[in-house]
Amino acid sequence: MKLFPCQSSVFVSGHTTDEIVHKLDTAIKPAKVKEDVMSEHWLLPTRSLEPDYPFRGSVQEANFRIARKMSYPEYFMPMIEGKIESTSKGCILFVEYSLLKGTRFFMSIALIFTFLIGLFFLLAERNLWYFLASLFTMGVGYSVTWLSFQQKVKICRDLLEETLDREI
Repeated sequence: MKLFPCQSSVFVSGHTTDEIVHKLDTAIKPAKVKEDVMSEHWLLPTRSLEPDYPFRGSVQEANFRIARKMSYPEYFMPMIEGKIESTSKGCILFVEYSLLKGTRFFMSIALIFTFLIGLFFLLAERNLWYFLASLFTMGVGYSVTWLSFQQKVKICRDLLEETLDREI
């Protein structure tokens, strides 16, 4: 079991790998800094008027790393990483959805801080109820993160399916 919410899916397509790459290329606004695609600063919201791209990121050969284009900060929006493999009758896309690095960092800090507060109440104050309340708070925080992430994954998956089904 992984600590952070993540999800994977598989898309089967009758299109060739080149056609899928072309479809993704037309739907992705390239990252502004090509040499630094692995960082996530290019995901910052855009407010300028630009052509309608549903995603931002990059496609390199048969791999892609994208995120939904945002006009305001969405902290539970997944990073979408995928790999395209050719088959005899088309191709298969293996897609991984994961939390953004910044969200994982702040989620870790919040969970650790809440746990340490609970330990303080348990060890220094000898108050079991406050310790249990901090554990409950950790559970609620994790649940909200997980549910919000799942909601955003569904939005991204539907948008990706729509992009892949679109005619060139």
